[in-house]
Amino acid sequence: MISHSSKIFLLLKYANYGLAVLALVLAIYFLIPRTPAGIAFAVETAGTQFGISTDPPSSFLQSSNMAPGDTISTPLTISNTGQYDFSYEVKATVEHGDLMFNVLDLTISDPNGKVRYAGKLRDLQGVALGVLGSSAKEIYNFTVGFPRESGNEYQGQSTSVTFVFNAVEHPLSIGRGSIIWDPPLEKPDVNVRGGMVMPIKFHVISDGTYDSVKRGVDLVITGVSNGKPVEYFFSVTAGTLDWEERGLKKPHYSLDFDTKLYPVDFDTYYTATARYGSQILGSASFKSSR
Repeated sequence: MISHSSKIFLLLKYANYGLAVLALVLAIYFLIPRTPAGIAFAVETAGTQFGISTDPPSSFLQSSNMAPGDTISTPLTISNTGQYDFSYEVKATVEHGDLMFNVLDLTISDPNGKVRYAGKLRDLQGVALGVLGSSAKEIYNFTVGFPRESGNEYQGQSTSVTFVFNAVEHPLSIGRGSIIWDPPLEKPDVNVRGGMVMPIKFHVISDGTYDSVKRGVDLVITGVSNGKPVEYFFSVTAGTLDWEERGLKKPHYSLDFDTKLYPVDFDTYYTATARYGSQILGSASFKSSR
């Protein structure tokens, strides 16, 4: 059974297979100076299986008289008011106004200033943000920019954009291996943009069940930087690899892989390998992009 509720700028769906979609619509009207501009952003939640919600629940971004070179920025809190852990990602879709949608810039950063996304608004497609346990919340800062070099062809233009947050209980099953990767590394051919932070989260399986006690697990990322082989090493023992519980029913190991601190070359493959002593628990690959 699928239940849904919709209002202006909002669509939220819940399905019995464990998928919730929260759609936040950002209506952006960017015009050349001396022409009024306005922004409206509304949020509503519905459904019972997951409890994904946002704060503020409405009037997310508002502005007027925005000119090329201007930016607007505001925080958004994502909360889990339900009973289950979920992973979530965000993408942007255009409702109308392709011209403005294609030129606008977007940056998403966490409270520590780590950039989770930086690029064109149009390219925000399925970016993993994190995992939330019951009653947990995370805050992100959304900054939308109107590029300074934008010309007169944008005068009088407007756009309406939808941010879609996908909340998924993950993993849905234990599987056969020793490692279960959370998004985004559960998918093949994942891309990470240089200069951004990619969350790496995984569960360890022992005797067919999820580990619930921290162990001395290491994570090694191998690849190439500046044309030379590199090995980035992270350890629970050294405190560089985190063990996250935070009320999670399925605790996991976690790393915010910051490509500013650990540079990656463009269009290059990297491998993340989880180890426990000399035992290789599992690995996943990803690719760098601009």
